[in-house]
This record gives sequence, structure tokens and C-alpha cells, in this order.
Amino acid sequence: MGTIIEFFGEKLSELTGKSALACRGLLRFAIKDAGKDALQLTFSDLKGIIEIFLFKRLESVNISDYQGIISNLSQELTKNQSVLTMVV
Repeated sequence: MGTIIEFFGEKLSELTGKSALACRGLLRFAIKDAGKDALQLTFSDLKGIIEIFLFKRLESVNISDYQGIISNLSQELTKNQSVLTMVV
């Protein structure tokens, strides 16, 4: 599961200018907020986590353009769906 968190943590880091470590932490908190097991995420789980729970996390820590960031991450998820679901 670390690979997906690392992948999206790096993408989030690029988009926010924050450290990859902090961005991976936000992703882990978003997964926890969703009540999901990080080792058993489906594509639908990831999409919901990004669009709902990570959205709320980014908004709460005052990241500018969080809506655009979420849109970008959702597109990245869809674009890499086949690769990411093989990892899960």
C-alpha cells in the first residue's frame, strides 16, 4: 500500500509545494477519516478519499486552490487506474 501513498504523496507535494512527507501524512489521515483499511483500497475507495476526505483536509489546512489540486489528483487516479489497481 505504501506505493499508492507514495505516488499520490509525491503528486500532492508537487501541486502544493509542501514536503512529500507532510503530503503522505495528509493522505494517511484522509484514509483514516474514511474509515478504510489502507491495505484494501479499491479504485472507488481511492476516488472517494481524494474527492471527499482529502478535499476536506486540504481545505482545513488552508491550501490555496485545493479544488484544482483535487481535480488534478482525480484525473491522475483515472489516468493511472490500471497500474494502481494492480498494485493494490
